[in-house]
Amino acid sequence: MAKILIVDDDHDILTVLKANLELHGYEVISASSVKEADDNFSEYSPDLVVLDLILPDGDGIELCRKWRGDHKQM
Repeated sequence: MAKILIVDDDHDILTVLKANLELHGYEVISASSVKEADDNFSEYSPDLVVLDLILPDGDGIELCRKWRGDHKQM
């Protein structure tokens, strides 16, 4: 079963996306902050990440760069 990490600080978006993806057979992990997302990314090694770019404690683009190991400007 594919694992998907959804990162968004909007609870309603997390709820709707999680319910729909689980309905289609995916394992869904959710996070609402950069810290929580980074912890979950390390722990679960998701196959796909749906990432909000503006989070309350940081920048989704910077988090993506960290995960990719790419600190250059996009």
